[in-house]
Amino acid sequence: MFGVIQTNDDTVLLTDLGYQMVDPQTEPAARAQVLRVPLHRAIYEKDKGLILPGDAALEAELVTSGVARQ
Repeated sequence: MFGVIQTNDDTVLLTDLGYQMVDPQTEPAARAQVLRVPLHRAIYEKDKGLILPGDAALEAELVTSGVARQ
């Protein structure tokens, strides 16, 4: 999701970008890289400072933004 994690069956792993986002030294550059994607920026700006919505609500936000439903 968002290039930060990858899932495989019941496992969730951080990608290289995910590791960069949790490292205080590389986080600002990694965040900037993710936020270059207009959809990512829109969701970030909408939910900034809030607890992220659950899966169903986030999926609904994505669909509203034009992403095809899974």
